[in-house]
Amino acid sequence: MTGRRHDECRDRNPHGLPWGRQRAAYEREGVASYWLVDPDEPSMTVLELGPDGRYAEVAQGSGDDQVVVGRPFPVTVVPSALRAGLDPD
Repeated sequence: MTGRRHDECRDRNPHGLPWGRQRAAYEREGVASYWLVDPDEPSMTVLELGPDGRYAEVAQGSGDDQVVVGRPFPVTVVPSALRAGLDPD
C-alpha cells in the first residue's frame, strides 16, 4: 500500500518493537513516509521508501532548524515549535 505515512515519537513506540524491527516492519508493509520525532531533543528525522523498498533519510533537523518535506504533502516543520505550549511553566 503506497502513500501511507506514519509518525512516531521516539519515546512512545506504539507497537513496543525495537526501532530497527519497527523500521523493517514498515518497509515490508510499504509505508512510504516515516517520520521520527524526538520531543526531548527536540528533533525530527524523515525517512522515505525508495524504489528498492528500503528507507532513506531525506530530511533531518533539531531545535530551530527547518525540516522541509515534500511527501506525502509539502510542509516545513521546526522541531522546537512542536513543543510550543506543552512545556510546564
